[in-house]
Amino acid sequence: MYAQTFTDWEVVFFLDASPPDRVEHIKKIDDPRVSYVVNDTRRGIGSHLNRLASMARGEYIAILAADDAWTPDRLTVQLQRLTQEDAPDVLAGQMIIISDSKTVEGAQKAAHVPDDARGWVAGTPISHATAMARTAWFRDHPYDESLIRAQDRAFWIEAHVGSTIEILPDVVYYYRVPKPLSYKKYAWSSKYARRVIWKYGRRVLSTPQVMKIYAESVVKQAIVALTTIGGGSSKLYYRRVDPLTPEEIARHQRIIEEVGRTEVPGWDAGSE
Repeated sequence: MYAQTFTDWEVVFFLDASPPDRVEHIKKIDDPRVSYVVNDTRRGIGSHLNRLASMARGEYIAILAADDAWTPDRLTVQLQRLTQEDAPDVLAGQMIIISDSKTVEGAQKAAHVPDDARGWVAGTPISHATAMARTAWFRDHPYDESLIRAQDRAFWIEAHVGSTIEILPDVVYYYRVPKPLSYKKYAWSSKYARRVIWKYGRRVLSTPQVMKIYAESVVKQAIVALTTIGGGSSKLYYRRVDPLTPEEIARHQRIIEEVGRTEVPGWDAGSE
């Protein structure tokens, strides 16, 4: 946040069963624009985002996960469009994938707005982490707090109905994905995604259409299982990444390093 070119912001940290040292580290931030909510038990992302919408004093909301980063001009770029007279309800952007060591790995598969409801049920075409919208819009479109996984897919299946959504070509987010990816975790996520497909998909599609998407998910998981046999976890990782040119990698690596060096009031230099 402190690297943003737009500075009229507030931050709410949600510390979900976080280690005591992490909580104390956040509490050291000396800035009246920063507040935090400490939960002794895990409440989940849906609960956090719904509470954020109810607490926020600003006109717009943007999301940042603890291990990720924004491009320094994210708020400036998105607000420039969102404050225009013909602004969409939601404005999202593109993401760069980085490793645990903050090394640029490539671009996330390009975000897009599907032509019909099937596209929203069959996948998650945009990341909620890159989406920015008015606080009132998020209040009118709450997350399902009962879901353990695939909350964003359920959210977009419902929220896209009656909403105008645009995607910027600009990269606005650096998404940290650990290497190697676990097939077990992928399978677990796929299982919950199918629950969402069945529960929420039938609200916008016919049952036969949903059954087809459900079956496609099962087949896809089987194919991924076969391709990752014998230490093929790198295939699972890079199937979600588009390559970048050496120049693009160098530029984004430089930005990430500059963001990491940004001073935070109350923190020692170099801490994060």
